[in-house]
Amino acid sequence: MLGQKDETSRSDRIIEKDDSHVFGSWDEIPSQGAIESARAIEGLDRESYVRFGNEDWVINKLALVVLCEVAQTRNFAESLMELKVWLETAVLARNGEVAMQLLNLIEKEGDLIHRPFISCVEPGDMEEPIKISSLFHFCGDHWLNNSDIERVLQLFGLWYGQNGRYLFVWHFTDRNGRETPPKITKKTEKVFAIVNMKRMYWGCIELDFKTHRIRTADSLDWKVEPKAILDLIEWLIEAKAECNKWIPGRKSVNPLPIQNQQDSNSCGLFALSAIEGAVNKYVDVLKAEPIDLRVRFLAHLCSYGK
Repeated sequence: MLGQKDETSRSDRIIEKDDSHVFGSWDEIPSQGAIESARAIEGLDRESYVRFGNEDWVINKLALVVLCEVAQTRNFAESLMELKVWLETAVLARNGEVAMQLLNLIEKEGDLIHRPFISCVEPGDMEEPIKISSLFHFCGDHWLNNSDIERVLQLFGLWYGQNGRYLFVWHFTDRNGRETPPKITKKTEKVFAIVNMKRMYWGCIELDFKTHRIRTADSLDWKVEPKAILDLIEWLIEAKAECNKWIPGRKSVNPLPIQNQQDSNSCGLFALSAIEGAVNKYVDVLKAEPIDLRVRFLAHLCSYGK
């Protein structure tokens, strides 16, 4: 039998069968990483522990992989339909070229879950290929997550970096050695970073390496904390004497122009726009509505220029 309901408590089950793989909760749709984890379980008959809503089940590897893939496909189809409706109702009137490109792709192409669809960006330029699912959080009123932010910053680096003059970074607070800071050279003038301030809220930091000026911005005016600024500086600069030139409190922190947020999920959009406006004088960061920013970054990800 592929699966059976577990009548014991979760803790009892783990103690009773300590060789069982505790896979996790089914409260959220499994990611591709979760599917790969399921496939990596040794032995088709090895039991895995999964919670479906409020009920606990024990299933074997084969059933787990199948259920993961079915759930992921369903979630993808629902998100794809949401994107299609948004393209037809909001994007078409604002950027018809991008809307029609994506609508034609959705209606005519197959294997959209896995296949990269961007031909204008070289695969080696991006850490991960851009897929149709990379666009899902830019439609409607979704909050931009870590991957969304990182993709846009990578594009900024390709377009605005000028061979190291401007650096665009994210995830600088990792203290486990997994992230390598970008190399600061004599050519580096500015570093721009997105910082997750608190409660899933994005702000941004600009460090000017020529003047040692610090600028920050966030769309709710909560103020980027000095510790976040210092963490970024210490991550980028190894020499302590050089770090001391930047210590917040000894130097004034100036505001970076940014638009005030009027809804609940636009902080990432405004933070990215503030950074882009600092390197592109044609970007008006104080007038665009969230819908306009979503369409703009959607066009960026579709490689329709700056």
